[in-house]
Amino acid sequence: MESNVIPLAERAAGKEKLSDIRDQVESRKAEEAEKYGKGDDGGDDVSSAFVRDCLRMNELGDGILFRELHRGKFIFNKAMDAWMIWAGHYWDIDTMELAKMSVENVVAKYIREVVRVCAEIRELDGKDPARERSLGALRDAFNQRISALRTTRRRNNCLGMAHTCEDAIAIHGEEIDRKPWLLACKNAVVDLRTGKARDGRPEDFLHKHAAAEWKGIDEPCPEWEKFPAQILEEDHPGDACRARAANHGTEFRELFYAEALPKKFMDLVSGHLAVLQATIIAFSVIHWEVSAWIRKRLGMNEMEDHWNTDKFLEKVFALNDEQADKLLHELAIDIVMKHASPVIRRALADRIGIDLAAEWAITEAYLKKKTIAEMLAMGKDLGIFEDDQVMTYTVGADDYLVVQNVYRNTIGDYCAVKLA
Repeated sequence: MESNVIPLAERAAGKEKLSDIRDQVESRKAEEAEKYGKGDDGGDDVSSAFVRDCLRMNELGDGILFRELHRGKFIFNKAMDAWMIWAGHYWDIDTMELAKMSVENVVAKYIREVVRVCAEIRELDGKDPARERSLGALRDAFNQRISALRTTRRRNNCLGMAHTCEDAIAIHGEEIDRKPWLLACKNAVVDLRTGKARDGRPEDFLHKHAAAEWKGIDEPCPEWEKFPAQILEEDHPGDACRARAANHGTEFRELFYAEALPKKFMDLVSGHLAVLQATIIAFSVIHWEVSAWIRKRLGMNEMEDHWNTDKFLEKVFALNDEQADKLLHELAIDIVMKHASPVIRRALADRIGIDLAAEWAITEAYLKKKTIAEMLAMGKDLGIFEDDQVMTYTVGADDYLVVQNVYRNTIGDYCAVKLA
């Protein structure tokens, strides 16, 4: 009859073999952790506790960890249904799917955590079996997650969670290229209003960019200097005009315009359609925000048509008198309401016939801003308290509501008194 009892020598040898295997596994994990630790996995600002919480949250946790490791490096554009990658000074489309590749940075964090868990188990050295079992289960869960994240399905799910979780690394898409005066280049971002360059910022959401490097405002650019002259020459119909343009060039044509345009413009009758159209164009070139406002009113796409001057001029010159006049009225009041001081707004109101004393009423909200003393003084200045009944009712009053009620109810017609 065979015995099922394993000889002591064999058992000892088996334990040694198992120990060797365990040591090999731990060594391999340590090597892999060291390898990933030297890479760019988003920094070491993610705590061990946070990583373990992410593990417990399953696929959502994977996405949240990816979010924390890659904020400012990747962003999901909902309108494009595509990931974008930060290229140093602008956002570029992630055509090489580096976002998918970067899921491995999440794996690296989990591997580091496995190393920590194994170190905790070794430190216990059998002193707390329950704790060792708990840590062993945690280690196994990490290892399972590491294996899963190296599959196509789980990798895609991680990215999906990263742009759909709370505080996701995602944008609607309309945020892209909303700052027309900033030009991204290979090595900097240039403010076209000042000619000054600075580093790109992810929050600017620039995507369109120049392929050239910025070398400074004084860098010679002969090709560009030829370009405006060529374009302007093509704008003049007829062989005679082309010949004159070629002979005299842009510089002398501009000198002619400097003399001819103001003279011709001043000869136009006020209210002439050409005056209205020229005023709209003048407003559009004075400030980018005003230009954007006008283009939007003309039905142009702010992003796609911003640099389309031909389309802009076509839209302006197609306006009739009524349309041009209405647009200028709306533009003027929009500028006054957004940018003028209260003093200017009041002066303009007086100029166009708004009677502040006749149209601005005392309201409950206004009275709530006043103290009793202020309301009594105001009533005296306005002559409200000349009525004996009202004087008797209010003089010496120390009840805030009583004084307010005098204004709102007791004095009847006096409630219609206006403030200038």
